[in-house]
Amino acid sequence: MATSLGIQVQIAPPHIPASSPPLSIPISVTVQNLNKTTPLTLLKWGTPFDPQANVLGIFHIHDETDDIVVPLDTIKVSRLLPPRPDDLVEIAAGASVENVVTLPRVPLTTGHEYTLQTSGFCQAAWSLPLEDVKMDRLEKLQDTERIEYSSNVVSLQVD
Repeated sequence: MATSLGIQVQIAPPHIPASSPPLSIPISVTVQNLNKTTPLTLLKWGTPFDPQANVLGIFHIHDETDDIVVPLDTIKVSRLLPPRPDDLVEIAAGASVENVVTLPRVPLTTGHEYTLQTSGFCQAAWSLPLEDVKMDRLEKLQDTERIEYSSNVVSLQVD
């Protein structure tokens, strides 16, 4: 959904492989910069671009059949500051960046219907190209905005 910096987070309905639970579910996540003139640089931490996004608690699955939240494995991560340049991702003006996040060991029940969504916040965002986010900005997390995001909700069913 849109934010003050003009991003939209969308997830695609995942393909659930035919196997016995618990399942690993690959989720395609697209983040779009809705600003047609200004690039956006995001700190990956706690977003779908985070290398540990699959266990950070930013994905939510609801069992619509039993009206319960599906428990997912989560961890709490401590980070070394300042962030490194490879902890950032640039989204060009008007462009989208996609990432696939695979949720491990998801306890889904055959025959049940589920909904899936991702939500959380980006701790630091700059309305700048990646090359302009210099080390001093990273050290102090200077001139940043925090972005809350919430994706669309998709349905999935385990047959």
